[in-house]
Amino acid sequence: MILYVLLKPVSRNLALPAASFRVTFVGVYAVAKLFLVAVAILLVIGGVGYLINSFAQIVASALAATLFPLSLLPGFVAELGLVLWLIVKGVDAPKWEARAQG
Repeated sequence: MILYVLLKPVSRNLALPAASFRVTFVGVYAVAKLFLVAVAILLVIGGVGYLINSFAQIVASALAATLFPLSLLPGFVAELGLVLWLIVKGVDAPKWEARAQG
């Protein structure tokens, strides 16, 4: 239990850059495939915001506290928008497969 308490802040600082690269990659891929371009651009901005926040946590914690809402808001909005889009509209599988092959 003590080890968990000691390593929790460190693990968050290591996991957030990985999540930022994932979000950025999904956004770049969606822009390249012209799939939900507005949400994809927000995903790229959000991924960069996650990366800025994680490096600010490592370098300057006081700066990260002030940047926290501004750097994470675009990613939150983009990921929520993507999830809601997939829940409400879904993916047209035949159209998606035809587009992938042609």
